[in-house]
Amino acid sequence: MYALSDFQDIIAGAVLADTGAKSTFPVEILIPYDKNRIPDGYSIEDLIILIYNYEQKQWESARSEIIHANNALMFQEHLISAYAVVIETDEADAFSKKLGNYKTDSSGCFLQNILSGP
Repeated sequence: MYALSDFQDIIAGAVLADTGAKSTFPVEILIPYDKNRIPDGYSIEDLIILIYNYEQKQWESARSEIIHANNALMFQEHLISAYAVVIETDEADAFSKKLGNYKTDSSGCFLQNILSGP
């Protein structure tokens, strides 16, 4: 299990299902991100994909291989849910997040309510 902390900056995200539907076969998911949202001192290698498990009401780390391509992350997953792309940061970076760093990502999904939990 994984819970978002004050030390994680949200870079991008997508909501494909608001109930956490499960697929028999892995679904290929592509999440675009704006590289300008990556804080100074961090790189695309620091990006982490989190998947919201609606049954457990917890965020979990993606377990499949993550492929970086053209400002997007691609991975396969059986759980069709909400996804967040985050970077684990230090205390100074977390301060800017508390000031309102949640924004609408390029797919138009507003993640603040999802990321705050039910």
